[in-house]
Amino acid sequence: MLLMLGGVLRPGEATSLRRRHLSFPEDHGEPGLVIIAIEDPKTPPALQHATLEEPAAIPLLRWFIAGFPDDSLIWPGPNYDARLASFAYALQRGLERLGLPANAYTPASMRAGAATAIWVRTFNGELVQRKGRWASARSLRHYLQQAAATLALTRLPLPVRQKCYALADLLPALLQPPLYPALLPAPRRAPPPVLFRPPLSARPPLLGRSPIFFLFSHC
Repeated sequence: MLLMLGGVLRPGEATSLRRRHLSFPEDHGEPGLVIIAIEDPKTPPALQHATLEEPAAIPLLRWFIAGFPDDSLIWPGPNYDARLASFAYALQRGLERLGLPANAYTPASMRAGAATAIWVRTFNGELVQRKGRWASARSLRHYLQQAAATLALTRLPLPVRQKCYALADLLPALLQPPLYPALLPAPRRAPPPVLFRPPLSARPPLLGRSPIFFLFSHC
């Protein structure tokens, strides 16, 4: 989510990022900047880049991906659709915890919100267009919803607004990386050799849930 908001990424771009797509200050020499390579974006050219220009968020991101192999997905999932679905589910759970209407927002709302936030702070349309990699100013207008965003905030019940403001005040502390190492993706092991395969009629029925259920069963 840090990468999606800071880099103004599309949901599919964010959930397809791998460790090798991120270049940190120690890699390129520019302090306070993470360069995000984007392969196969929605619009040409075929290889683009975005930037995360939030120095306070870099230590937490560095902690999270420490030890990841270069080809590891940052947001895990067996395929593109499953990753998008699991991200949408995680976002919905977070909104529900805050008391926000979960059905009023989608993962794409984060890109629109990031563009609107940059516009409100700078009123620089060229900067927003460059950050979000929009092909033209006309395609950008849909995302600059300053009035709509303000109205949505004012319509929230006061307790919900207070909870959001309190969480925002805690952001500097929340961005501090923990003292313990992050969990690494489990390595894939080769399946054991099959010495005997019973006929279909003798096999027990498949039990279990989708990978998304297990991933978020403890959220």
